[in-house]
Amino acid sequence: SSDRIVLPQDGAAVVKSIREQFPDVRPGIVVLDTLNRSIVGSENDPADMGSYVRAADMIREAFNCVVIIIHHCGVEGTRPRGHTSLTGAADAQLAVNRDADGNVVAKVEWMKDGPEGDEIVSSLEQITVGTDDDGEAITSCIIRDTEKSAIKGKEKVTGAASIALRILHDTLADAGELPPLNSLIPPNTRTI
Repeated sequence: SSDRIVLPQDGAAVVKSIREQFPDVRPGIVVLDTLNRSIVGSENDPADMGSYVRAADMIREAFNCVVIIIHHCGVEGTRPRGHTSLTGAADAQLAVNRDADGNVVAKVEWMKDGPEGDEIVSSLEQITVGTDDDGEAITSCIIRDTEKSAIKGKEKVTGAASIALRILHDTLADAGELPPLNSLIPPNTRTI
């Protein structure tokens, strides 16, 4: 569409827009979803990917936040598509897949300042969060731990993961809201 945001051209516009729309909020996380839909040029071209990474860094530096880039694997499914400069610039790479039971498995493939191989296994559960003007259900998904969830490795969170965890906690404390009471979310659980 004509209003699609693309990097690097719109990097400064993204920063300006966030500041103007939310003057009292400092985002803890900015998600670029997906790289392919938000890049000008080719994800295979080192110059285009380098420009994209610099624009993502500009957003990260402007807000001192985590920038998450959603990206797809290549045909072989073992590494991200496109030029390797993205992997070289990242602090961590997580692979998200479904297992045979339909659970969502997030695995730390590598992390600059932390352990690799940790997995979180969860499931998505659809819930009704309200109704629209036509009386139709408004739904969303919540993430549920599964019995298969097993975090391996160190118990202490370090490096980039500890920064992301701190930002999540701070964001929940600053902007988290209590959802309407329902049987799916425990009472007094702040959400964002």
